[in-house]
Amino acid sequence: MLRSRQALACAAGLLALSACAGPAAFEPPPQQAPAASRQHALLAADPDAEGLLAADIGPLEGGRFRWTGQRPTVRLQLQKTGALRLRARFWVAEDALRQTGPLEITYFVNNELIERARYSAAGEQLFEKPVAAGVLKTGANEVRMEIDKAYERNGAHLGVALVELGFVD
Repeated sequence: MLRSRQALACAAGLLALSACAGPAAFEPPPQQAPAASRQHALLAADPDAEGLLAADIGPLEGGRFRWTGQRPTVRLQLQKTGALRLRARFWVAEDALRQTGPLEITYFVNNELIERARYSAAGEQLFEKPVAAGVLKTGANEVRMEIDKAYERNGAHLGVALVELGFVD
């Protein structure tokens, strides 16, 4: 009887330990895509996001993010042009920084330079900056990130693990 209790306790302990593994360091957490924001911003996990992709953004991976190349671009429809901020949420892979060093990303809206930012830390990054109403237009708008260096993994040239790119109020 004592042996079966010890065996059961040991098995329960091993089962609990096996559940402790976490996701890889560069993978963003799962997200929900509200239907109202589908035209306002690309949310990588949104199943309807394909129609917003213009260039250099790969397929959904792990239900969480999309790898980019060096010039990820989205086309977004706006009903209003005032009081909006450009937002980019992405992950920089630790392996990428080891391979390329710090990244510089230049943000454009409708071919107008918004900002240049430098990223020297791995993990989740958030860029957010107001966009002048004169840069935006009612209807189609193009948002582009230009990443100065690509990171090579399995023969692919990658930029960042994109979670969100677009506008917020």
